[in-house]
Amino acid sequence: MGYSESNTWEEQDFWKNVNTIVEETVQDFSKTLNIAVIGKVSSGKSSLINALLKRNPKNAVAQVGAESGITRKLKILRLDQQFRLIDSPGLDDVLADNSQITQEFLKHIDIGILVVTGAADASQKKYLDDLREHCDSVFVVLNKIDEWDRLEKSALNKVINQWKEKLRIEKI
Repeated sequence: MGYSESNTWEEQDFWKNVNTIVEETVQDFSKTLNIAVIGKVSSGKSSLINALLKRNPKNAVAQVGAESGITRKLKILRLDQQFRLIDSPGLDDVLADNSQITQEFLKHIDIGILVVTGAADASQKKYLDDLREHCDSVFVVLNKIDEWDRLEKSALNKVINQWKEKLRIEKI
């Protein structure tokens, strides 16, 4: 996807930087705003990041695969000098070390995006509570809603309401 001719020069410069700066390790998280995407394994965290950054599978910055556990360490995307977007290993991973990386990183997150998918799962409440404990702002994103397209429209609304109830949130 990249950027189009209709974007301003500032937008083009922004997308150019996103295209080129990926950090595997960072020494000091206190000097930037850190936005982390967390969630269970295969909830679509990397796909969400690619969509937010206007990427398709051919030019993805966050690798996506058919099997779970593709993201095994933090992938830190420096958006500019002040902002980092972090793709994290999935929680509840078969490999406990992958989940532990994400759990330990929570204290460095300023904004957390909890990605949920499918039917409501009360176990995700703990992850939401952990994010709230460490982050200034938390958002919950219901991902993969296209799976509900073939069902009645009311099915998606029921799932959204179940998530709101299980997570005790007002908006998803």
